[in-house]
Parts: sequence; structure tokens; C-alpha cells
Amino acid sequence: MNHLPHFTVPAPHDNNSATQQNTHLSKTASRNELTEPTQVQVMIARGREIVEHSREFEKAVQRRSDSKAVLGDQSIQEYLCKRLNCSEAAFRYMTKKQPAILKVHVTKLQETLDFLFEEGFSSNQVQQMPRVLCHSLATIQVRLTELRDLGYNPISFSILCKSLHEYSEFINKMSGSRKQIAL
Repeated sequence: MNHLPHFTVPAPHDNNSATQQNTHLSKTASRNELTEPTQVQVMIARGREIVEHSREFEKAVQRRSDSKAVLGDQSIQEYLCKRLNCSEAAFRYMTKKQPAILKVHVTKLQETLDFLFEEGFSSNQVQQMPRVLCHSLATIQVRLTELRDLGYNPISFSILCKSLHEYSEFINKMSGSRKQIAL
């Protein structure tokens, strides 16, 4: 039994059969052009991918450059120990208490620490509640301003680090007690 495929090849002199085949191919090609991406579309899509990857690469290079500018030849551990004036044992305690601080980008750590120190907080306060380093700087700034506007000057980060729901409840209580005092 022969398992080879059977092909019908039109005779060279059979113009009618060749015309029918060309018409069929042309209909198939036009259908394929509508349903399958053309080479140009594929190339455009690939070009967009390359541009996106290029942007991502540039961001990664910039972040690495920013990290190098902050850290110099230090590790994150050495940098934080120096900024917080703490021992390696204290650093290990902080990272055990809040392991997420090791995943925070070093430029964010720098900006947050700069802000907290400018606002009068101490390195001991940061060591006691390292969670503050994981919050966004914008959130910390807004909350600190709100609290101070209500006449409350926090001495620890516990209020700043609360969930949005807990923080809102605290603000509502503070606002309510302030209104009662004003009466």
C-alpha cells in the first residue's frame, strides 16, 4: 500500500485549469490578508516591542546609576547602618521585624530618611518602626501635615504607618475631639 500523498498537477497546456487555480489562490490570499497579520504589521508590532524594551532598559540603567550615586561602594546594609547610626545587629533586628525594607529602592530610602530627619524625627525612631521606610513618601508627607494641622505632633511613626482605614478613623476621632474642645 502506497502512503505517499497524491498531488494533481495540471498539464502545461491546460490554461483553464491554471486560471481556476490562480483564481482560487488569489481568493485564499485575500482572505488570509484580512485574517492574518501581514509582514508589515508584524514588523510594526516587533518595532513597538523593541521600543518598549528599550525604555525598560533605559529605566533599569537609570535606576542602577541612581543607586550607585547614593550607595557608592557601600551595600544597602552599610548605607542604612551609617544613615541610622546603628550596628549590624540593630540592622538585622530591623530587617527581621520588617523584611520588606530590603526591597525598597535605595533612592526612595534616601528621600524618606532625608524627609523624616528634616521633620525632626530621629534615627532611633526609624529603627523602632522600620515599617515607615516601606510607605510612600507622599503618604507620609500628607499624613504628617494633616496631623499637625489638627494640632497633633506625632512622636512615633505608629499613626503614620496605620492602614488607610485605621488612619481615617484616627483622623475622624481627632477632628471630633478638636470640635468638642472648640465648643
